[in-house]
Amino acid sequence: MMHLATKITKNFIKKGIIDTDSADWFQYGLEKRISTVLTSVIFFLIATKISGFLVAFAYLGSFYFLRVRINGYHAKTYIGCLLASIFLEVILLKGVVPLLNKDITVLLNAISFSAILIWAPFNHPNIHLSDSELHACKIGARIRVGILILLEIICAVSNEGRLLLGITLGNTMAAGLLAIAIIRKGENTNEICREKTD
Repeated sequence: MMHLATKITKNFIKKGIIDTDSADWFQYGLEKRISTVLTSVIFFLIATKISGFLVAFAYLGSFYFLRVRINGYHAKTYIGCLLASIFLEVILLKGVVPLLNKDITVLLNAISFSAILIWAPFNHPNIHLSDSELHACKIGARIRVGILILLEIICAVSNEGRLLLGITLGNTMAAGLLAIAIIRKGENTNEICREKTD
């Protein structure tokens, strides 16, 4: 991925599409997008194989929908991230799904959404969100939680159990990675944002 991003960046500089001062920023963003697409395809194929298309779609949709606003744990390397994420995804889809019933689904969603509302967003040291960016992410996270709660209610009322299951799993994974980040950091780096919204 890095090689491809470097090659594209050099080509864009040569054609005058970006200037040299923006090269590092552009290359980093390109690497992130390439890795996100590649990772998403891998996760979707695994989730589809284990749980079917609808669950995989709802699971990854709700996960990414939340993740971009709440942040969470980041492995030190792409391979570490990929392997840890695949491991967690398989545990979630193969280990948790058979245990789910109506009560556990409600409990998982309550715990996940509460964790997100309390802790999100996590300001990872490598990301360096400003106070205003943290505040915007916190508001965005709350809006997204509200949207997902509404979608879950619609799924429950309309007997769309597979979609409800997928959304629940995505919420759980996003909240779990947020919790891991908070635990590994040893503190909630979101105090400034909390003060602004209270």
